[in-house]
Amino acid sequence: MCNNLKLSIIIPCYNAGKYIYDCLTRILHEQINSSLKSDELEILIINDGSTDNTRKIIEDNFQLPNVHLINKENEGVSITRNIGIKNAKGKWIAFIDADDYLDNGSLPKLIEIGENTNSDVIAFQYRLVSPHSNVYGTNTPVEISKPTDGISYIHNTNGLTWRTPVWAYLFNTQFLQSNNILFANDILYYEDFIFMWNVCIKAKLIHNVNNIFYNYVQVSGSCMHDYRKNHLLKLNNCTMPLLRELNILHKHDRDEIKEYIIRDKNSFVFGHIYRSIKYNLGYHRLKHDIDRFQSMGLYPTADLTKYPGYGSLGHKILRKVINNRITLTALYIYFKIANIF
Repeated sequence: MCNNLKLSIIIPCYNAGKYIYDCLTRILHEQINSSLKSDELEILIINDGSTDNTRKIIEDNFQLPNVHLINKENEGVSITRNIGIKNAKGKWIAFIDADDYLDNGSLPKLIEIGENTNSDVIAFQYRLVSPHSNVYGTNTPVEISKPTDGISYIHNTNGLTWRTPVWAYLFNTQFLQSNNILFANDILYYEDFIFMWNVCIKAKLIHNVNNIFYNYVQVSGSCMHDYRKNHLLKLNNCTMPLLRELNILHKHDRDEIKEYIIRDKNSFVFGHIYRSIKYNLGYHRLKHDIDRFQSMGLYPTADLTKYPGYGSLGHKILRKVINNRITLTALYIYFKIANIF
């Protein structure tokens, strides 16, 4: 790592031509208007095989010493972010998605927090905004008044509930690189989830800051709001790799951690089955998947009503229907007919 380089910003992008100019301009404007010097900040843009004008916009407008463009074939956000981690030379790493942005004044504040702590990770807060910057809401602040170890952080956040997006953290680069903490290459969705579990299990010190620094822009048609069949099949294809990674984490010897991992495994299975039924992703495929879940002890799905978000009457009824193969089949047929009309 370079002595003067304090922060590496990693921006994975795929067909981000609509957003990348504003994203980079905001970061550079922030640097110019703060105490940051150009040799204290590097921006790593990893272009994941974009087919639009993303590459051209960057090459035409941002030929700067501290802006580094890495072009690669399309392999997904996990491999893309891993390239950023491996190439980062700053003391700290921040992730920013191309369509999101930081609050004004965030960069020097984040770096100052990093410089004044020996933490492995710094957690901060974020808000949800529209493309026109209308605020939808904010995440629930974490009530942790002093730095804590990663296991305690998991427990204090109810098993990382709403705390898995990597752009809501600042990471010590040496901590990530020395522990070989990377994203699972074959997980294209919920990749942050497994990454943050691995981070917290290995982190000796996490510093929580209840300041909002990041703006998550909710774009219609984004990957987590895409209900096209092809996308949903890709989403379901991530279930088994997610369960594989959770099974590895399940070997951890802390009972309170095991409880959250069991919850999350059952939650992913429930979501997989529900998507398969509601969007008719293939009955024989669903039967095959349920057989696999059953062999893993994850079907019938477990009762999760004691956890936030699972206690509604509708969820309880749906779980009973899903956990019986006869009523599950009837529900699949119902949605198949409903989707026709």
